[in-house]
Amino acid sequence: MSLIPSSRGLCHIMVSIAALHQAQRELSNSRLIGNEQFLGELDTVEGARNSPRFYEYLYHKQQALYLLRTRYHEAPYQDSYGVIASVFLFIWLACLESGRNTWAYHLNGLKEIMQAQILSMDLAQSTSLTAAFSRFYEYFDTSYAMLQYQPLFTSIPIIEILKRSESLTWTGCPADLLYILSSVNSACSGPVPPDPNVIAHLFSQVETFSPQKWAFATSNVSHLTVRYHVACIYKAAALIYMSQAFSHKSQQHYLAKWHILGSLDSIIAHFTSVGPGNIHFKGLLWPAFIIGAEARTEHQRSAIMEVLDHLWRLWRAQNVVYALEILKKIWEGQTTPEGASQPWIAYLYEQGENWIFV
Repeated sequence: MSLIPSSRGLCHIMVSIAALHQAQRELSNSRLIGNEQFLGELDTVEGARNSPRFYEYLYHKQQALYLLRTRYHEAPYQDSYGVIASVFLFIWLACLESGRNTWAYHLNGLKEIMQAQILSMDLAQSTSLTAAFSRFYEYFDTSYAMLQYQPLFTSIPIIEILKRSESLTWTGCPADLLYILSSVNSACSGPVPPDPNVIAHLFSQVETFSPQKWAFATSNVSHLTVRYHVACIYKAAALIYMSQAFSHKSQQHYLAKWHILGSLDSIIAHFTSVGPGNIHFKGLLWPAFIIGAEARTEHQRSAIMEVLDHLWRLWRAQNVVYALEILKKIWEGQTTPEGASQPWIAYLYEQGENWIFV
């Protein structure tokens, strides 16, 4: 809140997000389940153009973009906190709007802005700036960890940054698993397939992750049971994602090692144990999508659709709608009980979209 008096752009983007939330609830009150018509983005909804909330959302978004652009060109080294916070909120707004492509532009833009600020200053100023904004750099490194393995601005290991964030405010993927997933993405981003020994090592790291141990590493005993179920969900999703990513990159079939955790039905049951009334539930979109892509039976798919429906009603983010639409297309390609002949992740690569399901 201390940034608001000095950052008009931050104020505008916050108001824009609030207005979009209200507009979504006013204009898109349908459920995902049982709605045969695709719930398009807000500007395609009937009545959106005449909605005061929709107008406020667009107006304040435009103002925030204008102020962000002018502030960077006129005074690039002022209000760095406000610029960073504004871009993070633009990424969140992109999730609410659609969840594809735009968020990546914002994230890469922030990376270039911050690096340009440091490179254009002399060494003494650069060192001073890095020290002054070290915590923000660490948070930015946390967000960028999934796209680029090495830290961008600090020498602090990513795992330490993730664990620090987890200790402060964390309702999503456990830090240890998130760190492994960043290593998986790094291993798969090279021009050649990952070394089999590296793949085996990463799988073993996930397999040895203990949901019980992670659940007990909290000072709030009321969250123990829920944290256990959240950890089980993310562990299963991590193993599924790794099997898909490595199979696609290496052109070799890697067994779906999530079977060691039990049946898919038992894994999906963890979502029910968390429940939409718990604060951790909002952080389950990514694992719901990944686990849902493995669903074969109507019962399993209906359960995943219920999870996504709850998420949609909780925060009306359009990327939830797109997550379900993509899952339906993946399910259509699974013509046999054993599933499709190629990894379902290949479908995502073929689409060429930068989706963010968080």
